[in-house]
Amino acid sequence: MSTEPKSDREMLERIDRFKRQVPELAKHNVPWPHFAAAMELVTESNKRLADRIAALERAGNSESVKYSGVWQRKDAYARGAFVTHRGGLWHANTDTAGVEPGKTRDWTLAVKAGKNGKDAR
Repeated sequence: MSTEPKSDREMLERIDRFKRQVPELAKHNVPWPHFAAAMELVTESNKRLADRIAALERAGNSESVKYSGVWQRKDAYARGAFVTHRGGLWHANTDTAGVEPGKTRDWTLAVKAGKNGKDAR
């Protein structure tokens, strides 16, 4: 059997190549073990893609920015959430609660606080 695809794109390219070859395989009486191995690759590739799509759908629109307001010690934040804290915008790298942004690796500074403008009070 061939090596594992390095990316989803490579996996889709292999599936497309296989689909184009199926009629040719049938014409040349390809031995069943070869055909079965190819089908196994396609089936596994489709399963991986279906699992990935299902996970994305379960997560909702998790790829979009989720702003969760000003950080509060009492609140819990899901991985991927953004909060403001001390003028900066912070990203939650993990599910976290009670951990102040900037104190651990649970948070990454996304936008540093700027200086006050001339009209700041």
